[in-house]
Amino acid sequence: MQPTIPHDVSAIVMQCLAKDPLQRPVNAHAVLERLSSITTPHAEQIQRSPRRPLQLKVVVPVLVALLAVIG
Repeated sequence: MQPTIPHDVSAIVMQCLAKDPLQRPVNAHAVLERLSSITTPHAEQIQRSPRRPLQLKVVVPVLVALLAVIG
């Protein structure tokens, strides 16, 4: 089964791709704040590694992809 993209993540991506610059997030920090508030149903079931929190494993790749699109 392929995982689906959470609606909140999709909404952030679409906002970053908005044609009107005033509708886009003001900076990467704003995107990171929104991403860090997103939880997925299965994220709570996965045990976090003591070396690296689950949040970094999800947020960093998404943030890098968004910055590549914005930049």
